[in-house]
Amino acid sequence: MISDRDLQDAFEPILGRDQAMVLDACGSGGLLGTNEKSFGPLNLEGFAQLAYEKGLYVLSAATANQSAMEAPVGARSVPHSILSYVLLDEALNKARYDPARGISITDWFNYAVQHVPNEANQQPVAFYPLMSEDRKIMIVSNSRN
Repeated sequence: MISDRDLQDAFEPILGRDQAMVLDACGSGGLLGTNEKSFGPLNLEGFAQLAYEKGLYVLSAATANQSAMEAPVGARSVPHSILSYVLLDEALNKARYDPARGISITDWFNYAVQHVPNEANQQPVAFYPLMSEDRKIMIVSNSRN
């Protein structure tokens, strides 16, 4: 188990313009202080405040009171969670994005927030730092953004 303070201490010295973190664990939404998609600032404490201050995009597998479920056996060749299955197998491997245009971090996280509940009784929580409307952070792209 990793505490809120441990994550805060580990991420604080990391410098970078664009950072993202996926927390694929039971109850991981508790680190964000909310059970809904949120945008900073929210008068947060601990790791959630650090995520806002550093501009860290965070996706947790489930709310503070939920378990993170495993993907069905037939849906995967290698064991992994529902969140990993939706993010990697569905959103990226099954070409649910246009490879020529890429996919933004917010679109990728939003895909998981919308589709994980269809696969399991869990609700991912996404945290997006404030950013300008015209700036999209691309995670998979053929061009530099």
